[in-house]
Parts: sequence; C-alpha cells; structure tokens
Amino acid sequence: MTPITRKDPKETRKWRRLAGIVVLIIGLPLISVAIESGIYRILSVSDSIKLILISQPVSKDVAPGTKRSTAKAGDQTIKYVLDASAAKITVNGKAAEFKDLKYYAAAQVRFELHKDTKEGIPVDGKATEIKIIIPPEVK
Repeated sequence: MTPITRKDPKETRKWRRLAGIVVLIIGLPLISVAIESGIYRILSVSDSIKLILISQPVSKDVAPGTKRSTAKAGDQTIKYVLDASAAKITVNGKAAEFKDLKYYAAAQVRFELHKDTKEGIPVDGKATEIKIIIPPEVK
C-alpha cells in the first residue's frame, strides 16, 4: 500500500489560476454588452427623461409592395428605446443639445444593447454617440 501524500500547494494554485483564466476568456464575450452602430430613423424624442425611439430605416428597394421587394408585408422593423442622457450629440461635427434631436428624421447612432428600466419605462440600451450629418445642398 502506498501512503497518501498531499499535493504541492504551489502546483494546486497554478492549476486553479489556469482554470480561472480559461473561464474568464470563455465567459467574457458572454457577459459583455453588444455595441451597435448605424444610421437609424428617429421616431420619437422624450425631453423630460431623455429617451429616444429609433428604428432601422427601410430602403425603397426592399419596401413591401414594390416590384423587386424582398420584404414581406408582415415583416416588422426593429425598434429600440434608448437612454440618451449621456450621449455625445453632434450636428455636422458641432456639439448640439438633446432637445434639437426632434428636428431631425435620421441620425447615425452608436449604442450599447442591454435591458434596463428608466423611471418605469423598459429601455433596450444606452446611446453613447448621436451624429447628424446634413448635406450641404439641404442647408
């Protein structure tokens, strides 16, 4: 019969540390928030609690009812309610106020997706940057 010996504590710590690093590498993408960016339609702006409702724009080529339509009549557009209280807002590269967003129909929005609530309203994410670019001929 062989005597039972204890494992070296340094060896045990080394394996535990290695296992922790592996779990961290595998689990980190699962717990991180998704960052979205793109051009969205601004549907609604709430000045009081600084929330915006945006949706993905539908191009004329894929709109339901057109000749070369790829969208079905039952397709729904994706809408997001975002907390924009801490968002950096610019119009043609110059800083703008939150209340000015109601004058524009589309914007380039960068936001982080995560479910939350703000004053009892379910929020889909948090806007970090809102850029509005006006073409020179429109001014």
